[in-house]
Amino acid sequence: MVDVIEHIPAEARPDLLVKIRALCSDDAVMILTYPSPQYQEYLREYDPNELQIIDNVVLIEELINEAPWLDSA
Repeated sequence: MVDVIEHIPAEARPDLLVKIRALCSDDAVMILTYPSPQYQEYLREYDPNELQIIDNVVLIEELINEAPWLDSA
């Protein structure tokens, strides 16, 4: 999921992650890429036109709480 998760509303992420997990085998690997919180804050301050309508700041700690099977390695 390249540059997708930041476009999912925070309240919808846990359910989405559970549903994706249900579709995966036990040895599946999910790779999430998304802009860093620092980059998102930079854009908000200095170049807001680069942001999309739904561009949420995503923290790794939040993802791990929402889907504890995710590993930040």
